[in-house]
Amino acid sequence: METAPAAVYESRNPRASSLYALVEDYYEEFERVYDERYPQQYGPWRKVIGEVMHKYLECGDLHRGFARLACGGCRYQTILAYSCKCRLFCPSCQQKRVLLFAEWLDTHILEQVSHAQYVFTIPKLLRSISTCSANSGARF
Repeated sequence: METAPAAVYESRNPRASSLYALVEDYYEEFERVYDERYPQQYGPWRKVIGEVMHKYLECGDLHRGFARLACGGCRYQTILAYSCKCRLFCPSCQQKRVLLFAEWLDTHILEQVSHAQYVFTIPKLLRSISTCSANSGARF
């Protein structure tokens, strides 16, 4: 009887995505022209936008830090780049948060019956509060 080969972690390459190229190529220009083009429609420039963009560009970059992972049994080792942990912009970090939130809902909120859909909303007064902050202690 053969056993299936163990899954091997493959690190993602954020620089290969179209979103990364777009942010890297055009973000600085967007920030420069924002005050003359967009504040009437979208409101004043918020400092958190720049923080999120810079964290996104550093997300998954081994030069910004990493953890070494090792298997105690077979001694296999790999490195895992640190993530930006910014919700709502970084696709990789957002996906992890979505999955954790869904698991939390399933465990603590939803009844154990079939659900076709659920909607989670945030009150308008709270929507302007930054969701990506180094000092944010919010956890689900």
